[in-house]
Amino acid sequence: MKSPVLPIAGVAMGPVPGRPGPRAALALAAFVALLPLGAWAAARITSPRAGATVHSNSGDVLVRVAGVAAGDRVRPVLDGRRLRVVYASPTFTLHGVQRGAHRVAVDVLDPRRRWLEQTPAVPFEVWHASRLMHARP
Repeated sequence: MKSPVLPIAGVAMGPVPGRPGPRAALALAAFVALLPLGAWAAARITSPRAGATVHSNSGDVLVRVAGVAAGDRVRPVLDGRRLRVVYASPTFTLHGVQRGAHRVAVDVLDPRRRWLEQTPAVPFEVWHASRLMHARP
């Protein structure tokens, strides 16, 4: 039985299944050294903040993503579903989000729209005004 091949530089895995050998570790280090500076910076959502309540009758939610390299694209993931729209800017607005609890994450894509990473999901609530709400005295 052949050892599985590590996709980076075609290096075979070590004797323990699933653990790279020393040659694989060197190949991985060489691969990472060739990446542009900041390519592994973890992207994160800075707005809305975790647990925030967004007051918007129209359901517009402003999303800001930090740690995205210049030229990269972002694709929102709302409640576990990837949206079809891809934004060139790390700041964008989601439209028509229904009232209630939601989770937003963002896929970071390279300029060729290949997936690089996904941010951790951020929980938030959308609040719509209603005539059913009691007026405060």
